[in-house]
Amino acid sequence: MRHTLPKNPQFYVTAPQDCPYLDNQVERKLFTALYGTNSRRLNNSLSKQGFRRSQNVLYRPSCSNCTACMSARIPSNDFSPSKSQKRILSKYEDIVRVITVYYSINKDLPLQLCSIGVYLAAFNLTYRNQTIFNLIFYWGFVGATNAILTPDGDLFELRIFFFYSQGYHAALIFAVLWMMIKYDMRMDYRSILQVVIYTNIIVGLITIVNYVLDSNYMFLRVMPNSISPFLMGEWPTYIIMVQVFSFVLVVLFISIQNYLLKPVKI
Repeated sequence: MRHTLPKNPQFYVTAPQDCPYLDNQVERKLFTALYGTNSRRLNNSLSKQGFRRSQNVLYRPSCSNCTACMSARIPSNDFSPSKSQKRILSKYEDIVRVITVYYSINKDLPLQLCSIGVYLAAFNLTYRNQTIFNLIFYWGFVGATNAILTPDGDLFELRIFFFYSQGYHAALIFAVLWMMIKYDMRMDYRSILQVVIYTNIIVGLITIVNYVLDSNYMFLRVMPNSISPFLMGEWPTYIIMVQVFSFVLVVLFISIQNYLLKPVKI
């Protein structure tokens, strides 16, 4: 059974447990989860109130009879190391931190719509299939453009992932433009129904994958942490609204294409 995420943040309190800091004391924590389009604003607001963050969970002590643990925010930009700290830093400057990223099949497979589009675009630069071009035109100009303008907020955790995402979305758009200019490939209004049907077939297949792997490819189970204006409502409303807006946008992009480029018989 799938549960729809609530629109407003929900706060919970843990059961009493032994305090890890003080003997003969118990602790409880107040916590909530970050998700949806307002997660960045919620994170900033609660951090100022003493909450700490672990992955997508915000928490703070909530002990009724004790206030020994106080959350603190340190302005790191104002920190200036002392002479002894500078000596220690100089002594151990050869030590480097290596971030190890573990591959996970429930989040790292190339099963996002634009990821599939990049592979199809690479194939189509050689074989120039009209149906594939229609698909990547739809996914590129609608999906990739939206992803670049309103990126997933979770990508800002590591800048390399952010630039990687922006890069392959831009590559998809560039591939479509290249095929339009170099090979005179075009998408017409009659092809819209075809690409919508094919796209929803893929959505259906990815839905099965998500169920088997407990994943969220194509954001079909939980909406991304994005400020996109197309993400409206809860599940499954936002999926339907994305398709409605995508239909309107692809009509707009085809109109721009026909206005800027000479028509070609398909």
